Amino acid sequence: MFNFLNKKKSSTNFPRGVAHAEHVDVAELEANLKKINTALYGQNSELAFKNKTLSLLAKLYEISIQTLEPAELAKRITKDVQTILDVRLVGIYLFNSGEDTLSPLGFSSTDLISNVEKTTGFHLGMLSIKDVSENKFFYPVVCSHLASNTENFSEVWGKEIPAETLAVFQKEGHMKTILAYPLVIGDVVMGLFIMALNRSYEVFSEHERNSVSSIINVIAVALDKAQLYETLNITNKKLGEANERLKELDQLKSEFVSLATHQIRGPLTAIKGYTSLIMEGDYGEVPKQLAEPIEPLFKSSQSLVVIVEDFLNVSRIEQGKMKYDLSTFDISALVQEVAKEMKPVIEKKGLDISVSVSDEQVNISGDRGKMKQIIGNLLDNSVKYTPKGKLDVSLATNKEKGLVTVSIKDTGVGIKPQTMAHLFQKFSRAEDAS
Repeated sequence: MFNFLNKKKSSTNFPRGVAHAEHVDVAELEANLKKINTALYGQNSELAFKNKTLSLLAKLYEISIQTLEPAELAKRITKDVQTILDVRLVGIYLFNSGEDTLSPLGFSSTDLISNVEKTTGFHLGMLSIKDVSENKFFYPVVCSHLASNTENFSEVWGKEIPAETLAVFQKEGHMKTILAYPLVIGDVVMGLFIMALNRSYEVFSEHERNSVSSIINVIAVALDKAQLYETLNITNKKLGEANERLKELDQLKSEFVSLATHQIRGPLTAIKGYTSLIMEGDYGEVPKQLAEPIEPLFKSSQSLVVIVEDFLNVSRIEQGKMKYDLSTFDISALVQEVAKEMKPVIEKKGLDISVSVSDEQVNISGDRGKMKQIIGNLLDNSVKYTPKGKLDVSLATNKEKGLVTVSIKDTGVGIKPQTMAHLFQKFSRAEDAS
């Protein structure tokens, strides 16, 4: 009986070695499953953050295309980064090296932080950071172009906000760490990008750090483009304002010239008229001693009258008040008349002149006085820039096209082709005119 019971008992119990082996296998399996779950969780977390980053990059690209005003661009960027990456706050600051300050351009934070701002009266997004070169946290970022982090909020806003208030911000706003990244274009730091996390930097994984670093370059380029656009807009606006002011000044100048020349013309006409009468003997015989100075006085008054008339014509043209005395006249006779009047001056300079025009009348319609002035000016200019040689004045007609061409050719210095395009621009002159 005893043996039977003993055998039965031994047959219904597992050997100690077997039971221990099964216990070890289960523990190992649980450990492996835990490792696998942890790895899968990490991979899923990394994949989720990468998806967020890709979504954010697409959003940043869209913003950079749609928004070209720096403040609006920064506002949209900070809001999207803060929302998509689910961080406590995000800020974009512009760095002014001359003033040694960081000024907030765009800022976004959670409702918790906004509530603390309302309670304390300190608004983080409105605080400029001064004396950057003396700031142990920000200066290395600006100077060395390297990202940095801190859990000591006094290093960030210590000069602007009391330590006890900053402690409230950290606690109530669920903030643990501040990250700062330089926004660099070329070798110049244009600003900083800051973020606040609800965990320590050590817990901030490597793929999260890399993802944030990748968006920093995109933000820097977008901000640089927006600032360039703003600068161009400001420059264009200033140029437009300056141009309008120049137009006003030019109009005032034209009005002044018109008024002044009108006032001068009267006395000059009187001088010219009386000297002419004296020279012609209307006031009796002129002594030789007086005749000599009177003649150059008359010629000078004549020249001044011409100059004043030119000024008047310019001001009339600019103001759109030029008047024309239209008639039909013989252009051939007019060309000969101008050449005859200028012949003494031409010969005095030792130049020869030939005039080739039709003996028949060549009638055209226009303002005879102004046409004479034009031909006279061209011929005078030709004489002025021809030190020796001759001048050829010719007139050609094309009855089929109904055209008359007056040409003046000389052996002078000439005009370069590139200068000819500017001949009729105000105040233009050839570089070698002297």
